[in-house]
Order: sequence, then C-alpha cells, then structure tokens
Amino acid sequence: IIHKLKGDNDALTHALTQKIEEEQVQRSNSNFYPEESKMVAQLKEKVVLLRDKVRALESVRADQLSDVDALQSTQDRMEKVNQDLWKKQQAYQAQIRKLIEEKADLQAEFDRFKAEDDKCRKVA
Repeated sequence: IIHKLKGDNDALTHALTQKIEEEQVQRSNSNFYPEESKMVAQLKEKVVLLRDKVRALESVRADQLSDVDALQSTQDRMEKVNQDLWKKQQAYQAQIRKLIEEKADLQAEFDRFKAEDDKCRKVA
C-alpha cells in the first residue's frame, strides 16, 4: 500500500511539476487560464493528501514494529521460563525415580528382616 501511494505521489508530483512549468510558460505568454489554475490547485491538494496518507501509514507501521518488538521480547522471556521449568521438571522426575527405587530397596530389606525375624520366632 505504501509503495502504491508513493508511486501515486511521484506520478502526481511529476504531473504537478509539468503543470507548473506549463503555467510559467503560459504566464510568460500571457495566456493563463483559470481552468488550469484550478487543476494545479487540485493536484496540489491531492499531493498533500497523499503525503498525509503516507505519513499515517508510516506511523502505523512504526507502531506495529514496536508491537512486534515487544511481543518478541515477551516470547523470548517465555521461552527462557519454559526452559527453566522443563529443567526443574526433569530434575524432579529423576528425584522421584530415585526415591521410588530407594523405597523399593527399603521395602525389600524390611521384608528380608521380617522373614528372618519370623524364622527366629519359630525356632525359639
């Protein structure tokens, strides 16, 4: 859109320049017509409007770029938090596996002591 507006602006600027040159030639020949002065005024008005549109679009684009930068920054922070949480989860899972193994070992040892205790009670 911006490129199209800039192209239109260039075309209108060129047309305006030509009209101004024609106007100057006609003034020198004393053959200046009010129609042409209206046309030049209209072209000037269109050029001003196109410039305003281009400025507005550039402003919107700058705001959007600012928003994109802010979102990128937020995404980077979220990715770091996600990595940290993933590492913590892996550490907790390793700790849980270790505790489960330890519990199983303690249960087996308890069962062995209980079996020995039961043997001793039967013998006595």
